[in-house]
Amino acid sequence: MIEELIGLHPSHNILVHKTGNTILHLAQLGYAIIVGRAANIITAKMPAGVNIRLVSPLEKRIEHVKEYYQLTTKEAHGFIAMGDRNRKKYVKKYFNKDIDDPLLYDMIINVDTLDRPETIRIIGELVLNRSKR
Repeated sequence: MIEELIGLHPSHNILVHKTGNTILHLAQLGYAIIVGRAANIITAKMPAGVNIRLVSPLEKRIEHVKEYYQLTTKEAHGFIAMGDRNRKKYVKKYFNKDIDDPLLYDMIINVDTLDRPETIRIIGELVLNRSKR
């Protein structure tokens, strides 16, 4: 906070604004995959854009995080809970939206019920169809 007051560090609002502008600029250039930072909200009005949310059951997410980061079950659960909480707060605070609102996405995919090639095919088809508009 003191760094912000004396100008050593930009405020969170300025950082969010600059991040949003960067996301919008990248999306306008095209052929970009942007993950996180409320990119789905920032790019919502872009006609060729596709906003997808990938979901999976908590148990599967815990197993993946345990393996990837070499954590215990408890550590992995805490890691996921903190990340989910932080994403939810970020979207609510800076965009006044609920990250769990399905209307913020063109498609929500449960990656636990589809294999990776099938997920890629579905997303690819949507992207190609959208780009033809």
